[in-house]
Amino acid sequence: MHTANLYYSYLQQHRYDDALREFAKFAAMNGYPQGSIDAISEAYRRGGIKGFWREQLKLNANKRIPALDDFDLASVYAALGENAKALDYLDKAYDEREPKMGFLSVLPELRGLRAEPKKMSCESKRLS
Repeated sequence: MHTANLYYSYLQQHRYDDALREFAKFAAMNGYPQGSIDAISEAYRRGGIKGFWREQLKLNANKRIPALDDFDLASVYAALGENAKALDYLDKAYDEREPKMGFLSVLPELRGLRAEPKKMSCESKRLS
């Protein structure tokens, strides 16, 4: 848990090199194959933080990492600036009664979605 918190903290501070180092520890402890960890690290070196996120999406789609839930997918797409996809996954997360929906209004990576009209309807559904 400590490693996950540190990884997330570094992401929020835009200390991506430090975040990558903690991510590698977190991923190893959470069942990521070493080859996938290496691919994500290489994608970061080639494409920065967006490369890091895109590689995780690719590996998730190919079932080469532990499955990302719909809320996590929404967070990744939001980090990439792909708001329409992020909102689609938030809707799915809501429909699945994902407990993380309680963090919808406070997570920094979802900040860019707060002005989206569709997000507001998702938030309204969640609160009703």
